Amino acid sequence: MRPEHWLFTIPLRLRSLFRRRQVDQELEDELRDYVERKTEEYVGKGLAPEEARRQALLEMGGIEKRKEECRDARGTRLIEDTLADVKYAICCRFGTCRPAGSDSRDGLIGVGPFFQKLY
Repeated sequence: MRPEHWLFTIPLRLRSLFRRRQVDQELEDELRDYVERKTEEYVGKGLAPEEARRQALLEMGGIEKRKEECRDARGTRLIEDTLADVKYAICCRFGTCRPAGSDSRDGLIGVGPFFQKLY
């Protein structure tokens, strides 16, 4: 990749990592706005409002599916998943997320996906 590309994408990826809630909220707002605009477009073509919204959602392929596709396109999924796995392993190791009756060594199992992603 060209250096200009990296100068543009690195700040966006860092923003996605450190301001995840804000980025997710902006994504949700944008998708909702898209559905509203498409709904208005279909209502303008003569469809009932409920049917127009349904058609807009069908055309999009589902909001949750689009959210996941956008999150994957950010290029930070591996880092986010790895951090979540390590956090889970640490929580389990120190007993904060361990189900009653489980062995404290079970926390080490949470690190398995971390090492699996490295290979």
